[in-house]
Amino acid sequence: MIKRLVHYGKRILGLSSSYGGFTNSSDFWEKRYKNGGSSGPGSYDVLAEFKAKTINDLLRQLQVHSMFELGCGDGNQLSMLQLPHYTGVDVSPTVIEKCKKRFKDDPLKRFVLLDEFTEEHFEMGLSLDVIYHLVEDDVYHTHLDLLFERSKRFVLIYSSNEKQHETTAPHVKHRKFTDDVANRHKKWALVKHIPNEHPFQGDFNTGSSADFYLFARVV
Repeated sequence: MIKRLVHYGKRILGLSSSYGGFTNSSDFWEKRYKNGGSSGPGSYDVLAEFKAKTINDLLRQLQVHSMFELGCGDGNQLSMLQLPHYTGVDVSPTVIEKCKKRFKDDPLKRFVLLDEFTEEHFEMGLSLDVIYHLVEDDVYHTHLDLLFERSKRFVLIYSSNEKQHETTAPHVKHRKFTDDVANRHKKWALVKHIPNEHPFQGDFNTGSSADFYLFARVV
């Protein structure tokens, strides 16, 4: 079973000998996008539709006027969202340039590299299908810190939330991230958990182990 998942993960995400093997998260995604790959099945079809509906409904309910996304990806998921002022951040120069071109006529959207992300603050921080791809502990904690330090009202995370000691692929590491949020970000509380309407049942194209977790600043 594990071998099958490893093979499938490599196939859908483009990890092959032509990529030179896995070295680190940042390098993996830059090579992925540079070689014409996408953000993966979670940003397309039924999973993307579920995520878009959930996010759009929450934005209306919470009356959010500005937001940033850490790990904006190729923009396919973004194209389905009804967003306020939006800043997309990513480690991949290739995908940032692609998003700039794709949304060049939308004045409400802008895109910056993670290294160029300044000390701005936004009403909401967004992280979709990113946390379990951050296999390095320091990169993972920096991601969480940025999400909560740059957000003034809400943080919305879409991710798995269980530790798995057996990894299915070198670019995947599942974590109980809500424990780290509780320990490191005391001014925030988990106020809503939205289970996935399409839980994983063996096919990454039609199901996911990720759910939505909405945090609100309480201090």
